Amino acid sequence: DDTEEWESMNNTSMLEESFMDADDFLGTQCTTLHRGHAKKCLLLTRLPSVLCFHVQRRYYDPVRDTMCKAMQHVAFPETLDLRSHCAYGGQSCSWVGQTTSPVQTTRSESVRGIKPILYRLMSVIEHRGNAHAGHYQAYRRAPEASAPKEWVLVSDLDVTPLQWKDVQRAQAYMLFYEKI
Repeated sequence: DDTEEWESMNNTSMLEESFMDADDFLGTQCTTLHRGHAKKCLLLTRLPSVLCFHVQRRYYDPVRDTMCKAMQHVAFPETLDLRSHCAYGGQSCSWVGQTTSPVQTTRSESVRGIKPILYRLMSVIEHRGNAHAGHYQAYRRAPEASAPKEWVLVSDLDVTPLQWKDVQRAQAYMLFYEKI
C-alpha cells in the first residue's frame, strides 16, 4: 500500500535503509562473499550552518499517464538533533573505524555521551495546488518573536501571525533548519 510505504518513511530515521536478504556483499573485515543482513545509512561528516530538506511530492502515475502530487502530511520537528546521523559528533563515534562490523552496533548505542548537534526550524515552504499549478507560501520564524505568536505565514503581500501548532499542519515542500 502506497500510504503505508509513505508513512514508514515519514520519520527522522529516513536517512537509513535496511536491506534484508540482500544480494551477496563483501563484509568489512571478511575476505569471502556471504549472504546476510545489511544496513545502508547516510552519515554526515561536515555539517552546514543551514540545512535544507526538499520533500519530493511529485511522482509519475503510469496508470493515469500523468504527474501527480503526494498529499500526505509529513511530520517535522521544530528542533532536529543530527548526532545519530553524524560520523563524528565532536568526537569519534564508537563504530567509526572499529574492526568489527558496523551492523553489530546500532547508531543509538554509538551516540551515547556525544553532545547533541541541534538545528532549529526557521522556515517551511508549502505548495498549495496540484502537480501542475498552484501557489507557494512560507511559514517563517518571526524575527525577535515573543511567544506564543512566534511564526508568521507569508503569502504574497499577506503576513499572518501564527503559533507552532499551525505550522505543524503545513504540507511541507521545503524545510530550512539553522544550526543552534
